[in-house]
Amino acid sequence: MRVRTLLAFLASLTASIAGAQETKVRVAYVPVAGAAPVFIAAKAGWAKEVGLDLSLVRFDSGPPAISAATDATAMSIV
Repeated sequence: MRVRTLLAFLASLTASIAGAQETKVRVAYVPVAGAAPVFIAAKAGWAKEVGLDLSLVRFDSGPPAISAATDATAMSIV
C-alpha cells in the first residue's frame, strides 16, 4: 500500500510539471529485499497507472546510488 501511495504522490508532482504525458523516472536501487516493492510496482503496472515510466538502475552499494542522485543520474533512490 505504501508503494502505491508513493507512486501516486510522485505522479501528482510530475503531472503538474509534465502535463498529461507519462513521466520517465530513473530509480537507483541496491539489490536488497527492501527494494522489492519498486519491482512489484513496475511489474504489476502500478507505476504506469499513475503516469510513471520507471527505469531501474542497479548499484552494488549505497554510496554510488546516492552519488547518482546528486549528479542527476537517478531521480530517486530505493
